[in-house]
Amino acid sequence: MHGRSALKLHLEAFGYRQAAEFAPTWPQEDRVRLYGVFGGLARHLAHVDPARDLTSNMRGAILDPLSPLHDAAHDILRSERLSSLADADAVMSAVACGENRFNAISARTGLPAPRLDYVLKELQSLGVVRREVRMGDSHCPEDRAAGT
Repeated sequence: MHGRSALKLHLEAFGYRQAAEFAPTWPQEDRVRLYGVFGGLARHLAHVDPARDLTSNMRGAILDPLSPLHDAAHDILRSERLSSLADADAVMSAVACGENRFNAISARTGLPAPRLDYVLKELQSLGVVRREVRMGDSHCPEDRAAGT
């Protein structure tokens, strides 16, 4: 049993084609939407009833505050032991509202540059966000943190 408690398995999520198999009779557009809404995690897709339409599945599994997936995003982040779930949530909310530049995210969240940089790195390591540098923008975190 030595060493088994430290074992970490990293399972990849299903891709679109595998997720679409959870609702094989749905129209192609709805299967794309299914993947967009439920993603590729088997435990989320297990709540899909292919006999019901996408909207009914969303209402029953996600939108109702008592539904099994209503807090799934926060539950996943809590399990990752982030330094601050509140900071991560603020950053993700800013990105969801369209902020995609470091200074704009900092302004919306109120997080100082060093803290924001740390939270972004945590979210990047989880694959929740990714950094893309535009042509002409600085590649250096020091410049980014300084506001350039």
